[in-house]
Amino acid sequence: MSGLGLALGVLGVPLVVGSLEKIAGLSLPMTGAGPWAWIGFLGAVSVALLASLYPIWRMNRTDAVRSVRTG
Repeated sequence: MSGLGLALGVLGVPLVVGSLEKIAGLSLPMTGAGPWAWIGFLGAVSVALLASLYPIWRMNRTDAVRSVRTG
């Protein structure tokens, strides 16, 4: 889903900016998100990795045989 959002954003921004330039008659600069895009991406990946570590840690603490026997 995030790939679809990225594709729509990359393709949609030039269309929206071009339309606004024609309607308003102003020159709008087309600048990217710069470092904030990378900060957001790295933050999302970091949170996902940290969230995946808790179930693994929890699973390693339990005894599988005892869990199956007791239900």
